[in-house]
Amino acid sequence: MIAVIYLIAAVFILVSVALISGKLLQAETGDMAVYKSMGLSAGGLRLSFSLRFLAVVTAGAAGGILFSAVFADGMIGRLLKSFGIGDFHSGFSLMGTVLPLAAVPILFFVFAWAFSAKVKQVSIVTLITANVD
Repeated sequence: MIAVIYLIAAVFILVSVALISGKLLQAETGDMAVYKSMGLSAGGLRLSFSLRFLAVVTAGAAGGILFSAVFADGMIGRLLKSFGIGDFHSGFSLMGTVLPLAAVPILFFVFAWAFSAKVKQVSIVTLITANVD
């Protein structure tokens, strides 16, 4: 069951990165032209793009785990009381806490790296002329 949940999460991450990365890369075309003209490689640009995803998602995952640790029992307990379950305690394990905190940001990083492959296919001239239009 847990593997299915992670598979569904991976599909959602793939779709969200696919939708976001296309728009981001298009919006940053001019900036990439400047960076490439300054000598930054396509690999460096791809790494920078992917690290931004990693930083934001890691902060969000850590915040979500912290929020869940503080408020999950109370919120879920109130919900389950309406269904006749009087006492609920979620158990936080090291693996249940560390695995999502590691897996979700890594998936975002990998998918962002994969979708940023368009950067190395575009020349500096194409980037500059696209920015002028």
